[in-house]
Amino acid sequence: MQEILRACDVRLTVPAHISEVLETNKSLCQQLNKAKRKAGRLEQEVEQLKETLREKTLALDRAERELHQARRQAKEQHALPPKNAQERKDVIKQAEGLQEQLSQLQSENVFLRQQLGEVRNKAAQEHKVSDAFICEADKVEKEVR
Repeated sequence: MQEILRACDVRLTVPAHISEVLETNKSLCQQLNKAKRKAGRLEQEVEQLKETLREKTLALDRAERELHQARRQAKEQHALPPKNAQERKDVIKQAEGLQEQLSQLQSENVFLRQQLGEVRNKAAQEHKVSDAFICEADKVEKEVR
């Protein structure tokens, strides 16, 4: 009689254990989906930052070329006789403006590179979390089988 009772106890505990495992699996799947969505958003943010960085780098390159040209023109203007003094002042003013623009673009470029690095690190962390959830879900699935 005791053997029959033990067999009944085992039958009752196994379904309870399976339901716990299934509930854990469901929870892990939800967490995994949430982590995947967040990783996707972070990847989009990385791509947006990359594009912004490309655009700003192009603007920076353009500003550097313009500054170089303005400096060259200013140097040429200094070699001219004093009758072109106003032209020299204009070119110098233009070169100063370009220098300021270049400085601002360089600062913005550094900032964007920092942001890109931070987002890449965040995405890498999210990827690790996602991998951990997948691994845990696989373990739970193996336990159920």
